[in-house]
Amino acid sequence: MKGGDASDASRLPSLAGHTLDLSETGLTLVVPAIRIGGKYLTDQDCKLRITLELSTGSIQLFAASMRFEQLTGEAEESGYLIGAHITEMRDGDRDRYLEFLRPLAPVERRSLNHREEGRAIFDMNPAKVIK
Repeated sequence: MKGGDASDASRLPSLAGHTLDLSETGLTLVVPAIRIGGKYLTDQDCKLRITLELSTGSIQLFAASMRFEQLTGEAEESGYLIGAHITEMRDGDRDRYLEFLRPLAPVERRSLNHREEGRAIFDMNPAKVIK
């Protein structure tokens, strides 16, 4: 993954949420809002710069939203569910991400415990340009 200037990234608005599902090629995110400022996180041209806080350390990746749905009052949580496809990741971050996933059973990859254990809390910035 090639990133822009870190100082530029720190000035972008961000949104915190957690993961609901993790895989080698994608993740499901739970977020309290579907927009950051005037930008919809689900717009076709919106690249999501995501920082995952894993037990093995932080990693960064870029992803594109593939689908979303609003969580209803009947769900355990409120907000929005975003299914995202991982589009870019630095080799070292990919190695650490795969190392994190490897010992997890499929049911552990699809667990609300990611939020509770602090395994995959993230900040998300819409990123229009990757240099």
